[in-house]
Amino acid sequence: MAGSRIKGITVEIGGDTTKLQTALKGVNSEIKNTQAQLKDVEKLLKLDPGNTELLTQKQKLLKDAISETTDKLATLKTAAQQANEALQRGEISQAQYDALQREIAETEAKLRDLESQASRSAVALEKIAATGTKLQSVGNTITGVGKSLAPLSAAATAVGIAGVKAATDWESAFAGVKKTTDATEAEYEELAAGIQKMATETASSAEDIAAVAEAAGQLGISKEHLLEFTKTMVMLGDSTNLSADEAAVALARFLNITGESTGNVDKLGAAIVDLGNNFATDEASIVAMSTRLASAGTLAGLTTTDILALSTAMSSVGIEAEAGGTAMTQTLTAIEKAASDAANGSTAALDRIASVAGMSSAEFASAWEKRPIEALQAFIAGLGSLDERGESATLVLDELGMSGVRQSNMLKSLALASGVLSDAIDTSSQAYQNNTALTDEASKRYQTFASQVSQLKEAFKAVAVDIGNILIPILKNLMGVLRNVLDWWNGLSDGTKNFIVQLGSFIAILSPILIIGGKIISAVGTVMTIL
Repeated sequence: MAGSRIKGITVEIGGDTTKLQTALKGVNSEIKNTQAQLKDVEKLLKLDPGNTELLTQKQKLLKDAISETTDKLATLKTAAQQANEALQRGEISQAQYDALQREIAETEAKLRDLESQASRSAVALEKIAATGTKLQSVGNTITGVGKSLAPLSAAATAVGIAGVKAATDWESAFAGVKKTTDATEAEYEELAAGIQKMATETASSAEDIAAVAEAAGQLGISKEHLLEFTKTMVMLGDSTNLSADEAAVALARFLNITGESTGNVDKLGAAIVDLGNNFATDEASIVAMSTRLASAGTLAGLTTTDILALSTAMSSVGIEAEAGGTAMTQTLTAIEKAASDAANGSTAALDRIASVAGMSSAEFASAWEKRPIEALQAFIAGLGSLDERGESATLVLDELGMSGVRQSNMLKSLALASGVLSDAIDTSSQAYQNNTALTDEASKRYQTFASQVSQLKEAFKAVAVDIGNILIPILKNLMGVLRNVLDWWNGLSDGTKNFIVQLGSFIAILSPILIIGGKIISAVGTVMTIL
């Protein structure tokens, strides 16, 4: 447009005479290039009006356009002076002169428009800078407050971290209880509270107790008796050479085989501890032997306290659980068969057993039916006195078909210490009824300094779990917020991501949240002011 208007006008610029359209060719090219860049920036700003990088580019391009247009206007005005003289001399026509004046008017209009745009752009950037200054001030204030609260913030952070960890550990531990025990949410809460309370009264952690409860549930202990059973196992673990897990597995199986009520497990625990304290054996050996004898003893009519007493006597004379369990099972089976055969008219075996026991066949059969442990005790005691009566225990056992090496050795060992079985029967029965031995033994352990430290630690841990249970839902919500932030970030344009990263690259992540917030705001304000 400009070239056609000023076509044919010749001017002298810097001592050289040239056509005006040739003289303006360079500046017109620069203006055209700048205008193209401005158009591109304007298009992007419509998509992202607050992009400070684009606003800064626009301001620079407007300044370049103003400078280029000013240069063009100066050249046109110089040409206008020369054109006026040329018109007077008749070298150019009036139409050419008027076209030049229109070109000057259009260029002046464009210059005014560019200056207006630059002014508006500058105002926008000034507002951003002013906002940045205010943000700097606010950020610095918040940072100061954050620093003053730093000690409290550090302590609160430590408590929060400890609470979340304690709650997480407890949640994982109690998940096992939920897995093996079918209960309502209210019942689970009651179980959880009971386990945590137990931890503050014993020498075991809440997580260890939960593991015992998990094993108990898996072994078939009902939810109604779960806490009582677990506490007995924990006390056995704390005060004997049994671990709580070992005790739980062994006694749960023992109860299942014998049919003893789970509600009596504390009495069994008391009997085991009292027997271990008063005889030449230990609780682990008694329980191991009892588990071996549970099936045969129950079939023979022995009570649980009888089985415990017999196991105590056997382990006290050095009989191992595996060998002794098999040998005593064979003995009980042989006596039961003899009694059964006698009822069917074949009395030879029962007569011989009864004679060893110092009874008539009828007396022995009655004792075996009503109180089998007493009949067994009489038989074993009789074996021990055979030598005094001029008989051989070995020959008698051969005659009764009890001549296996393990069985024979077991019966002979018991016969030599028959009084041990009698005492064990009395002790087991009395301890079961009193139900105090395990509690007394555990109480001695729990009065030690180490146990009290453990209890205090568990009490603090229970508080930490409460704190963690409050924080975990908040953290779960925060995780949702963070997922939204990630989604937001993934939806940003590459240019916006680049600007945010450059903005935040120098911000150090500090632990107190107020300091973090303050420094971020200050940093944003500083960058905005610079821009």
